[in-house]
Amino acid sequence: MVPDLPAIVRALAGAARLARFDPDGLMYFDDDARAVVQSFFAAVLVAPGYAILVVQHLGRVDVTAGPLSAGLVEFFGYVISWTAFPVAVLELSRLMERGERWFGFVVALNWSKVLQMALYLPAALLAGAAAGESGPGAASLLTFLALMAILAYQWFVTRSALNITGVQAAGLTGIDVVLGLMITGLTDGAISG
Repeated sequence: MVPDLPAIVRALAGAARLARFDPDGLMYFDDDARAVVQSFFAAVLVAPGYAILVVQHLGRVDVTAGPLSAGLVEFFGYVISWTAFPVAVLELSRLMERGERWFGFVVALNWSKVLQMALYLPAALLAGAAAGESGPGAASLLTFLALMAILAYQWFVTRSALNITGVQAAGLTGIDVVLGLMITGLTDGAISG
């Protein structure tokens, strides 16, 4: 189920309000199974930026796999990165007695990833360009600041959508970071033999 253009615009408007730390951004999203499925269209919108970041990353990794194999590994890593955290939160939200809010959480999280990429991609590209001119310090600082902003945003989305405490939201955000690092490590290992 591909959402129509007005639904995409509405979802991105909700994500933008959440990015301003306005919990009313959640009102822009439906919170049912259909909305969850449609929210994964955000992965299609994010994919070009992700592909650029993968190419940039592969320039720093010793790739021994062929292009097709590396592409498939990265594709499956991308799919897993979009699904692992929502699946983990499904059970965790039930344990926190917030299972009824899971649909809305996944919808808000997925659409927020479009804005996350819109922030991170330029920062990563600028950092890559700056690394050659001003050294790795400035590049590291730029990507660090972008990542901190993204983590704060995801923390707010998680806290607001699940209606949980800040500490609980920080824990869930930390789980997502760990899952992301594991997925990246596994994909890097698979393509570098």
